[in-house]
Amino acid sequence: MSPKWYQKLTPTEVWNEYVGNSVELFISFFHIETKPITDIKKMCRRYAKDICISLCKPYTLEQLDHFTELLEKYINDYIDEIGGYDKLKLYTKEEVEAIEDKTNEDLLKTIEWYKNLKGY
Repeated sequence: MSPKWYQKLTPTEVWNEYVGNSVELFISFFHIETKPITDIKKMCRRYAKDICISLCKPYTLEQLDHFTELLEKYINDYIDEIGGYDKLKLYTKEEVEAIEDKTNEDLLKTIEWYKNLKGY
């Protein structure tokens, strides 16, 4: 992988590869935190850092900034496409928690299936 491989990525590619949720769910996750984040740029910066960390190798500030910009562009393009921020259908805390519970349940089932497959 070339050192600047990430520069070829589009906002859609980054979103699909590293987020995979709807914009509404992405924003809702940040709104229900103990200290809610409501600024899209701050959300994107925080998530971009998670992406960089998940790559399991050192990353540059340039890379972090690039991922932040791509995420922010994807979100802002989506918001423009639907006609503005007020048109977003954000999730409630209860809905987000239910989604998290279902995701965790599915993950545990997958782990159990894999363990049975491998004979653990």
